[in-house]
Amino acid sequence: MSTGGAADRLAAVDPRPWLGVLAILASTVLVPAMAACVRELSRLGMGTPEILAWRGALVLLVLLPPLALASFRAVVRRVVLRFHVVHAVFGLTGMVGVYVGLAYLPLATVIAAQFAVPLFVAVLAGPVLGERPRRAEWFWLVLGFVGVVIIVRPSADGPLWAGLVVVGASLASAGMILALRKMPKVSSTYAVLFWFTAIGALVLVPAQLALNGPQALLVILEPQFWPALALLVLTGIGLHLCLTLGYRLARSTVVAGLDYLRLLWAILFGVVLFGEWPSVVDAAGMALLVVSGLAIFIVETRGARALSSGTA
Repeated sequence: MSTGGAADRLAAVDPRPWLGVLAILASTVLVPAMAACVRELSRLGMGTPEILAWRGALVLLVLLPPLALASFRAVVRRVVLRFHVVHAVFGLTGMVGVYVGLAYLPLATVIAAQFAVPLFVAVLAGPVLGERPRRAEWFWLVLGFVGVVIIVRPSADGPLWAGLVVVGASLASAGMILALRKMPKVSSTYAVLFWFTAIGALVLVPAQLALNGPQALLVILEPQFWPALALLVLTGIGLHLCLTLGYRLARSTVVAGLDYLRLLWAILFGVVLFGEWPSVVDAAGMALLVVSGLAIFIVETRGARALSSGTA
């Protein structure tokens, strides 16, 4: 974690995107790993509101000790808070949608539907960030959306409404990423993590108490939940850190192309941990998403090289 001037440097878009690439590669493992923890907690009997509440509270506890240092308190105080509120609203909405989907849909299906995130980012980055997709990318964007429709179609794998919730979560997650890219450079990576977690805990824990009463939080006393919950906290912190670095240190479309590797991990985790094999139709939709993402990555990379060489 960085403080002071280092925090400002991390907040800027680095002309060398290698750190962003490494962060996204790490996130491709952390996303399905976190989803597997949520799925396991649901299988063991912990409800989605309890999972969300305890995740927020425990992650906040992990992030509080650095505040003993004046430098960390300084970077938390000097942010423009409204940007963090917008970032948290989109992020929490997306997280709730994914957690709900994981309770009703196969792991690989939820992860695959989340691949709509970079598609939404690519489309919305034009009006929001001025990063408009190249003409050659539009065909692949449409192809990717076709893949999403195939994956969330009405099927025996789960209810249609759950699929639509996951797609809505993808749109919210895209909003979170765009809010992150619009955030002033004064917000360090630690400040982004802290405010997202703090706002989440302030929303999710009272919401859980209002829904189910204080007795519902006592599930934390049951030892069978501890391993998956501990892994959920660790993967959640690591994932948000990686996504923050990835989308702040590289162009959205370049980094998004690498994000499709997590589908392989999601399928592997689903098969090994839960015995969930994708159907032929699901596999076709996933293939369309992967082809779309890789094509966008190639087009964007070639365009960036041409621009840097002065031929575009």
